[in-house]
Amino acid sequence: MAKIENYKYTIEEAFRECFFIIPDYQREYVWTDKEVHQLLEDINIDMDSSSAREYFIGTVLVSPIKTKNHYEIIDGQQRLTTFFLLLCALKNLFENEPQEQAVSGLVSTSYTNSEGDTISSLKLEPGYENASEVMKKLVELNADPEATRVAIQTAGIKSFGSLEKLLNAYDTIYRYLKDNYVNKAKLKKYWGYLANNVIFIQISTDVSSALKIFKTINERGVGLNPMDLLKNLLFTHIQSDEFTKLKDEWKKISNPLEQHKEKPLRFLRYFLMANYKIQNDRRDSIVREIYDWFMSKKNAELCDYDKKPFEFVRKINRNVERFIDYSIGKGNDGLPNIHMDI
Repeated sequence: MAKIENYKYTIEEAFRECFFIIPDYQREYVWTDKEVHQLLEDINIDMDSSSAREYFIGTVLVSPIKTKNHYEIIDGQQRLTTFFLLLCALKNLFENEPQEQAVSGLVSTSYTNSEGDTISSLKLEPGYENASEVMKKLVELNADPEATRVAIQTAGIKSFGSLEKLLNAYDTIYRYLKDNYVNKAKLKKYWGYLANNVIFIQISTDVSSALKIFKTINERGVGLNPMDLLKNLLFTHIQSDEFTKLKDEWKKISNPLEQHKEKPLRFLRYFLMANYKIQNDRRDSIVREIYDWFMSKKNAELCDYDKKPFEFVRKINRNVERFIDYSIGKGNDGLPNIHMDI
């Protein structure tokens, strides 16, 4: 395993010194109002109890790329994305105040290229479909959530699923700040605490080692749902130059489920029970702990995902098509079927 480095960062230090990139093979933004609100509440409660002590939000796992101070996020993107949206909201609310410029530098930075053009770069940039457009537009507008949403719709940027969750998170954050910090003095105090007292540990290593660490963390019960864990498990069985190819294949699974509002976990359970002989202690042929099922050596050999990950993903994809047809009342020919509909 490659060298592993770790850094202790405050929120201000992290977004001042680093550029965070969410690679397109990673899962998208999934936090709802519940998770966003809980994070804001936890910080608020800790700030009220003591304005001096640090508030630890956990570890973030990253992999450096060739560009200096640029890191791909392997684990921790939900939190970092939420904090980035929080900075965007603070930037707007500090309009015409001295703090606006300081926060602005943590959201984006500009440089001049060899042609003399000014290039703006976000301090956090998602690589998955349309998310970069949504985030750039949000930063460019520097507006309240309602105006931001209207402008994004007017620009013709699609914002379903995870992109809608980004806009909802911004709305939740903005309203929370307006409701809890009713004047600039209170907002400044909050910003001071957030900038200096909210900390995390950033673990940095090469992408292959990072994925192995990520897998180890989640095997110990921290983090993602089985569908996300399965995707990242498959990434550990391919070369880095195949990531984009596998990501594109995986989208053929995730996008239809998301667009039809089907639960990925439900689909995955049915997929396993329809395609493989399930054995468990209860002898009822039901898969309960899905990721544990995949991690079994016997089941790994049954699926052959470790030796033929692309073939396995394509098999899942074919099943997604059938699953979606079934859910909307179509037969195996893809046409409406009265019996299936009933």
